Amino acid sequence: VISPSAQTSFISSGTMNQVSTITAVEVTPGITYRNVGAIPITYVVSIPTFTVWQIATSTPPGPNQFRISGLWADPDLIPGVGKFQSDDYLTATPQTSTAVKFYNNANWSSATKGGLNVPPGEDRTIYFMYEAPSSTTTSPNASVTVSVTAIAGQ
Repeated sequence: VISPSAQTSFISSGTMNQVSTITAVEVTPGITYRNVGAIPITYVVSIPTFTVWQIATSTPPGPNQFRISGLWADPDLIPGVGKFQSDDYLTATPQTSTAVKFYNNANWSSATKGGLNVPPGEDRTIYFMYEAPSSTTTSPNASVTVSVTAIAGQ
């Protein structure tokens, strides 16, 4: 049984840690998932739905663009903005957690805290960093859903 599955919604106008200004960057509190199955699992992360704006392909996000990055990390530490790397960007296409993807081994994450091959009964915590558009010519509010699901360990 692979049971961890969740969706987290972010709204740029304030429900995600009061992100309310253009060009704002905010890191969310961690969201913890537990492998309640009997086999190791690997987490898959994506942005399956979003409205109004587009996912950024440039750095930093341009007009009417946003970016969300994900980082598996220790549950008692909120990573700073500088801990997120370019391989942590979420896309609309589901991406599998690896020893590099959604993981920062150069700074502080432990190999046992990533989203890859999570043993049964263990928890993992992921943090998301939201980067708002540089400007908007459309609605100042946009809804974004992040999906975290599990597959059999890789």
